[in-house]
Amino acid sequence: MRPTGSPPSFDTAPPSAATIGELLATAAAEAPNKPLIEFVDENDVLTRGALERESRQFAAGLLSIGFVKGDRIGLLMPNVRDFPIALFAAARIGAVAVTINTRSTPTELDFIARDCELVGLVVDRDLLAGVLKADAVTSGLGRALMVTGQKDTAVGIRWRDVRGADSPLLPEVAPSDPVTIMYTSGSTGMPKGCVHTHEYWTRLAAASRVTSRGPYRGLADAPYFYMSGLSMTVTALELDGTVVLPRRPSLSKYLTRVRDHQVTSAWATVHDLQAPRRPEDRDHELRYAFTDDIPGHLVDAYEERFGTKVRNCYASTEVGFGTFVPLDSDDMARSGSIGVPAPFRQLKLVDEDLVDIDQPGVEGEICVRGPGMFSGYHNRPEANANSFLDGGWFRTGDLGSVDEAGCWYFVGRIKDVVRRSGENISCFEVESALAAIPGIAEAAVVPTPDVLRGEEVKAFIAVAEGYDHLCRNPMLIRDALADTLAVFKQPRFIHVVDELPRLASDKVDKALLKQRYGGDRLGAFDAVAGAWESEEDTCAGEEGRTA
Repeated sequence: MRPTGSPPSFDTAPPSAATIGELLATAAAEAPNKPLIEFVDENDVLTRGALERESRQFAAGLLSIGFVKGDRIGLLMPNVRDFPIALFAAARIGAVAVTINTRSTPTELDFIARDCELVGLVVDRDLLAGVLKADAVTSGLGRALMVTGQKDTAVGIRWRDVRGADSPLLPEVAPSDPVTIMYTSGSTGMPKGCVHTHEYWTRLAAASRVTSRGPYRGLADAPYFYMSGLSMTVTALELDGTVVLPRRPSLSKYLTRVRDHQVTSAWATVHDLQAPRRPEDRDHELRYAFTDDIPGHLVDAYEERFGTKVRNCYASTEVGFGTFVPLDSDDMARSGSIGVPAPFRQLKLVDEDLVDIDQPGVEGEICVRGPGMFSGYHNRPEANANSFLDGGWFRTGDLGSVDEAGCWYFVGRIKDVVRRSGENISCFEVESALAAIPGIAEAAVVPTPDVLRGEEVKAFIAVAEGYDHLCRNPMLIRDALADTLAVFKQPRFIHVVDELPRLASDKVDKALLKQRYGGDRLGAFDAVAGAWESEEDTCAGEEGRTA
């Protein structure tokens, strides 16, 4: 059933603070001893007052060793106390925190360091070995390599020694100043750094007054280097709430964490429904959960089983919250809609010629604009020129539609990416890494549906003459990717073909690959199972080798 009538409208007040530092300072002054982040696996609590005090001390320390406004400082840490302290310290001095995936290889670290011209890096001691293999990091940092932990370090300086005396003489910081760069996989190239201003984050905080409800204890069941960690932190500051932050995400522990830590808001996945029913499924305080993968026809099943509202939304690192289904809009939730425009956001559709689509029900590319959007991709003038239309409209690369009632629907992706467990993986990046392996003549990467992770990475490869051993043992291909691609980017399924199908333009016909093999794993090697997804050895015959 599709909703009828006019979409709801929201009277959202502007942000309560100009910068994230100001947002923290206000919250700390009002309730200094209230927990802001509970590191549940570390048995550690960071209060508002402690984050305010320690981030100011480290900000003073950064200034004392030469960091200045505008410097880009990498943060390479798991979900630990030092991460938000370092991020807010960088924000205090007007520096830009570059959050880095902890699974990055030395090659990926080199790329990020060069791309955004890192001048400093705060790294967890357990991740230091990988950093020391990255030439651009070890030789290119202009200021300091700072290592977390209590022990002395043979390289760099100990992060705790950076602490300085709290000083009111911190640089002036404006809402339009950049504060974070978060890398997201591109669809046609290497990962791109999304530049966020302070306003991006304060607008997200202000929007939470509309998108959230009741006492807020949010489960940030994702790495803090993604946008969700800081997004939930500023939401907690805005709503006088608390973030529950495990050291690492876990699908199997999700419901246990919700129950044990009195979580009221979380992120739901279809995996929750696939887990065996348990008597304690309703034994929790969860009031609502956002999702991007639970279809409308399963909303009632989710809410009946877990006794909580689940609402679809549309969000990305570039736009923040683009749409959401209001908590009191049950019909909209059941329809499969991704909702209505979120506070501070406008949406429209354009066709292949970038002409506006005004007719309801017609599919087109979703475009979003509004105050506090990301300000562009760092060091990517061509990508920025192609990504924005006149009037500040950002082209998302996603297909959607809107009905007569103003409710939006997600159709699919134009982008050439794999969406695995919430990660955007650039097919181009994986293809480039495969092409660099001796013996691989050509490669094409496509997504293949997966019940647990949404999509998995599937690679079609053509092997050069004399390299049949790669066909017989595709794990050699995975091994060759170990130093260039993070594990989650490496193809799980490898399908050997004689040659890749091509269009008249000589580009690989990925639509044909998806049509023929996208959801069919027969004939492919499963690197997780370590076996072929068929009874025959695909190298022994032609089956599964001709696309």
